Amino acid sequence: MRSLFKTSTAQPRRVRKAGVNYGTLEQRCVLTTTSAFVAATGTLNITLTQDTDTAIVDVVDNNVTINGNDQVLGSIAGTLAADAVRQITVSGVIGAPNQSLVLDGNFTDAAGRDLDNVSVNNINEVSVFGDYEIDGAFTANLDGTGGGIADGPTDASGSLVVGGTTTINAGSNVIRLDNTANDFNLFNATTTGSFDNDIIIGDANTIQFSGIQSAGDLIVEAGGFIGDIDGADIIVARDGRFTGTSITLGSDTQTTNFFRTAFTASGTVELQEDSNVILLTTDVQSLRVTSPGGIFDGTRTSINVQGLAELNGNNRIRLGDNGIDSFNAGSVTFNSNGHVSISERSSTTIVGENRGLSWTSRSIGDITNGVGATIDIVRQTGLAANNVFLGNQAGDNVETGALFFFATDRFDLEADSDLVIIERKNEAGVLDLSSTGTITDDDRAYTRIRGLARFTAESVDLGDTRDDQFNAGAIEFETETTFRLNENSSTNIVGTSEAGLGSSVINSAGDITNSASATVDVEGAIGFFGDNINLGNQANDDFRFGVLTFNTAVSETGVVDITEDDSTLINGSNTASVLRIQSLGAIEDGQQSTVNVSGNSRFTALNNDQIVLGDQGDIFAGGVDTGQDFDAIFNTGSLTVATDGDVSVEEDSVILLTGDNRANNLTLNAGLGQFNIGDTQFANIAVAGTLDVTGALVNLGTGVDPDTGETTDNLTLAGLRFNTTGNTNISADSGFELVGDSCSDELLILNSTGQITADVDATFAAMDTVSLNDIDGEFDFEVAAKA
Repeated sequence: MRSLFKTSTAQPRRVRKAGVNYGTLEQRCVLTTTSAFVAATGTLNITLTQDTDTAIVDVVDNNVTINGNDQVLGSIAGTLAADAVRQITVSGVIGAPNQSLVLDGNFTDAAGRDLDNVSVNNINEVSVFGDYEIDGAFTANLDGTGGGIADGPTDASGSLVVGGTTTINAGSNVIRLDNTANDFNLFNATTTGSFDNDIIIGDANTIQFSGIQSAGDLIVEAGGFIGDIDGADIIVARDGRFTGTSITLGSDTQTTNFFRTAFTASGTVELQEDSNVILLTTDVQSLRVTSPGGIFDGTRTSINVQGLAELNGNNRIRLGDNGIDSFNAGSVTFNSNGHVSISERSSTTIVGENRGLSWTSRSIGDITNGVGATIDIVRQTGLAANNVFLGNQAGDNVETGALFFFATDRFDLEADSDLVIIERKNEAGVLDLSSTGTITDDDRAYTRIRGLARFTAESVDLGDTRDDQFNAGAIEFETETTFRLNENSSTNIVGTSEAGLGSSVINSAGDITNSASATVDVEGAIGFFGDNINLGNQANDDFRFGVLTFNTAVSETGVVDITEDDSTLINGSNTASVLRIQSLGAIEDGQQSTVNVSGNSRFTALNNDQIVLGDQGDIFAGGVDTGQDFDAIFNTGSLTVATDGDVSVEEDSVILLTGDNRANNLTLNAGLGQFNIGDTQFANIAVAGTLDVTGALVNLGTGVDPDTGETTDNLTLAGLRFNTTGNTNISADSGFELVGDSCSDELLILNSTGQITADVDATFAAMDTVSLNDIDGEFDFEVAAKA
């Protein structure tokens, strides 16, 4: 006797029994099987009455045999021709165990007509060994447990071709009609009981389900389309495994549930479940999955979608991220009210409309989006790939609440929302972040960019707490308002950077520099804080600030060297060990500013504009004196100024000129006369107009080499005014004219290699000895004794 079931290669999770052993006919009860033929309707009725009854229906020489007997009860005398039979009805007894039916032979008549209907009721086991072609319905209702319905033991034997509806209620039994020569139209099947009671179907063409309920698996292999009709419920306790050209299962008008599903299709697969979806190995052209719960994949699963994978999981989507599974798609669309996690073993392209509560994607290639794509993430987005390019296509829109990332090479994101960088492992070779709002980072975020980090936003504020960190090889920025960056390493500015009104800050744990051709244009204020600050001094660079603030370590290495291609206004609290300010316009400090330099300060106005530092006066608002005074604080170890414009320096400590100095008119005020004014031994001071000095003691141009007695410094001026509370000693390498009101409370010494003259309106007073020396020793003025 042939086995009922073929071993399934599609069920790796358990080993299935090879089949049911009928034993020999002598061991089974066959004589109590009865049959009758109703000629008027062409109906062959077969009845099994006893336990273990077997009915073997066959066709031998075009005659019907039942259990090997060609004398069919109820027929006309003699044999029953197979082509006379249009319907077959087989009935067993409910509760009678192990009743079985074998359908063999071929009942197609000479005109090619097939059977109209086949109906089987209350039989425990049904084997289809013949090729049964049925124009109408095939119905089977099985009884008992441990049996089932199956086609032939090989793919070449036993098939069903049913033009109408196939309805099989197997109860606690198996349905295994897996011959790919089968051809079903509508198919409805039920198994109950244990997980072993599978439904396994083969079909040469299209198959549609009008209802499925399986206690085990549902396995379908079709040569065409696999689908269901409107309202057909498909409920499978275990796995659904489908192979066809295209597959569509589930809709809003029916209930569809699988424990897990697997698909192989040369075309589109659409699955709408009413529970969680767990995808097993899948290979399809395109995939659309919808679930009110979550969408997941199984362990060691391989999912390959050549085209679009559309994932709609209301609660969650999680594919490809357990390390030993794989997910690949030509493009992806996702929609969820929960977390979306997609990891691809290839590049990831996001298309269409996408949303999620949160989203993470990992790719061994690139992560990109298509033209017109929208991505709306309520909370955080985490992306890891070789390169990430999102939000840079025509008509796209990317919004996310927070961001963390890892890119082997580039990470480029243009967001249509605020961006907050979170997490402690953000890294990229090159970073380009753009936001229509703000770019900030979380208090504990770590960001490391090996190359350029570029930011475009309304405002940027990164690395601003003790616990976060930011490091980049270079930076570039463009903001509508402010750019604020605290970097845990040196900072290098490249490219073209802009910031609007407001207070921008760059704070570096190392040096702040720029590369050649860098440009920085800050409309408002900007503060630089670092070990050393060297900006605007590279080839073809251009730096412009509304207001400048700087701070560096007051040490031998704390150098600030800034060249501005516009006027320079220093404000706020400023410190440096050495200061170099060079400007294409005027150099000034703000009314409430403080500048403290332990070493030398050098100010150069390249276009001969004025230099004004440390002044004080009345505060005006709208042209009206407010009655309040301002006093800008300026202190430096030594001072160098260079411009052909006017220079006015009011220092709150000793003024010591060094290096090469020049000015049109030079005004020096040392703490309103409280401190000394002097120059170093080799200083050069060239004043085209008037030198106006106010201090406790003034000593200028008197440097002498102690070994040779030769003058070592150089002072030239056209006019002189002085006001000192102590001695005044000025030695000029030019003639000059005394102007204005001058006074020296103690010793007054004036020396000139030229002529010393006095303006007619000038007045001079001295408390003590007066020494005047010029080229001819003749003077047209007198110095009055100070009262």
